[in-house]
Parts: sequence; structure tokens; C-alpha cells
Amino acid sequence: MFKLIDSVFGIYELGLFIYILTSWIIHPVSARIRCRLAPFYEPLLAPMRHKILTPGFGRMAIDLSPLILLIGLGIIRRIALSLFW
Repeated sequence: MFKLIDSVFGIYELGLFIYILTSWIIHPVSARIRCRLAPFYEPLLAPMRHKILTPGFGRMAIDLSPLILLIGLGIIRRIALSLFW
């Protein structure tokens, strides 16, 4: 059970990294990947975007919601793994 939980969190975090990277790439393939991953990540990221003040530099803003999601996933992962250790 320990390895299963660890693997599920690892796959979800890897998908989040891919989702973030595809947002920086302007290409039809990356847009398709992003569309397929959006249902898994946008339900968690969208509410955070509305609650968090995004720092900006002129016309460029930085979205911190993926970073906060990664930190939250790390905390939840540790708690879940400690229950099955």
C-alpha cells in the first residue's frame, strides 16, 4: 500500500510538471497535452488562482498556484505515507 500511494502521488506530480511546462510552450502538440491534463489539475489550480495575489512585473504575472499545489501535495503525501508506514 505504501508503494501504491507513493506512486500515485509521484505520477500526479509528474503530470503537474508536464502541465506547467506545456503552458510555457506555444505549439499545437503542447496545447493538446494541456487540454488532456486540464481536467486533472484545473479543479485544484483555478480556485487557488482566484484566492492568491499573483506578483507581477510590468505586464508579466507569475502564477504561484502550481507551486502551492506542489507544496500541498508534498504535505498530504507525507501524511498519507506516515499512516501506512
